[in-house]
Amino acid sequence: MRQMGDGQPAVIRTKGEEKVTGRFARALPISLLLVAQGASGESPADPRNAPEGATGEIKAALDVVDVEKRAALDRLAWLAGCWERRKGDRISEEQWMAPRGATMVGMSRTVAGKETRAWEFLRIEEREGRLVYIATPSGQTEAAFEQIALSDSAVTFANPAHDYPQRVGYRLLPDGSALARIEGEIKGAERVVDFPLNRVSCDQRTKR
Repeated sequence: MRQMGDGQPAVIRTKGEEKVTGRFARALPISLLLVAQGASGESPADPRNAPEGATGEIKAALDVVDVEKRAALDRLAWLAGCWERRKGDRISEEQWMAPRGATMVGMSRTVAGKETRAWEFLRIEEREGRLVYIATPSGQTEAAFEQIALSDSAVTFANPAHDYPQRVGYRLLPDGSALARIEGEIKGAERVVDFPLNRVSCDQRTKR
């Protein structure tokens, strides 16, 4: 979630274009679960409990499920790293850690001259196969937004109960830059604010 006053948005529009997509999930075939269940009644999900000769098949199936659980967050791996936007003496920076442990952790800062105008702590968590974007902006309480659209190059989160924005999104562009977006209603009018971001080195020694 981004703050409007000091973020210096490049584009403000009156209507968003995000498309809400559905979620598809596959379940582990029950036949594979049954074959793993021994007379002892131990958990069928543990390949160690499978009859001899079936362990490889069960383990492969469980590996597929594990990959699917990680897939949603892994599709945002392109967001990891450092991004910034410069305009005059104003610099807006955003940095994300790579997906690991079902989370991505980020932070952002806007500096004008020698003064920090805004900052924000961010994280994206995977919960039951869905992503949740959690933002704690400077001077505001934490807010959570749930995934409503996800592809290999874009994601949109929404929280209809939040004042503004109600939607937050990131999109990877063909030239390798990115576009962060906040949108929603203010006093009954739809408002969209875009923040163009360029990928930069995370080596702070190069930034003075």
